[in-house]
Amino acid sequence: MRKNTIRLTALLIAFVALVTSCAKVDETNTEIFQNPYAHVGKLHNDFLTNVKNNFQSDLEITELEDGINFITDFNISYVSTLNISPEEKAMYVNSLNEYKRFVNTTIFYNEFFAPSTRSSEGKYFDYLEEALSLELIDDFEYEQLDLIGRTLIGNYNGNIPDHKLKRVILGINDQWIEQGYTVDSQNGQILAVTLAISISSIEWWEENPDVFELTRILPAWAGADIAGAVGGAIWSAITGGNLASGAAGGAIMGSTGVAGKVGKWLAKLF
Repeated sequence: MRKNTIRLTALLIAFVALVTSCAKVDETNTEIFQNPYAHVGKLHNDFLTNVKNNFQSDLEITELEDGINFITDFNISYVSTLNISPEEKAMYVNSLNEYKRFVNTTIFYNEFFAPSTRSSEGKYFDYLEEALSLELIDDFEYEQLDLIGRTLIGNYNGNIPDHKLKRVILGINDQWIEQGYTVDSQNGQILAVTLAISISSIEWWEENPDVFELTRILPAWAGADIAGAVGGAIWSAITGGNLASGAAGGAIMGSTGVAGKVGKWLAKLF
């Protein structure tokens, strides 16, 4: 009886040790695999929901620049409702102002993806090269962000449908997880914030298909959010700005320009 009791106690101790060990592994994996910028993706979606539910156009506005400023002010007014610090609010306001031109999808696309004097491919790829040379991104990030850029071009031109764009983003996310980046990693951050916004954005547009259907005058570009996120994130990193607010500001202004009644109203000012 005594031997059985000892044996049972030993098994119990071993079991508790195994469970404790697994719990520690799970905690570590959660830290590695949970995107530290998931809250930025949610914030982006909150802005889109606010646009969908509350935006009212000003019919007295007849100039495109005035329309862009009106939309920017609308988004900025929403910042005051956010549960973040005054310092963070100031950064988001600055970012929304800096990337307000992204509201005009045509100008936005041409700025980033049309051939430039520096590059035969566009500023998007120039920024990637610069970020790599400054070691702001590693080789893995460079390759994946390059793939995202080329996929966005195909999506804009109608050669790559939205579901394939989604598949590319989710595939890159799986590879990002396998890299084992953490919140303290020197690299992996620009791609992380891009993926966080991209995945949240895809989910929002899938849940709100009516917003795209309202935008019949404009060619609704599903990748506008993603392109804005990448542009804002890379430029913020290069200039020493805040990564989260830069990516969010670029994505918010890029997506606002194709969001239902906003896009339809804005198209009349072109």
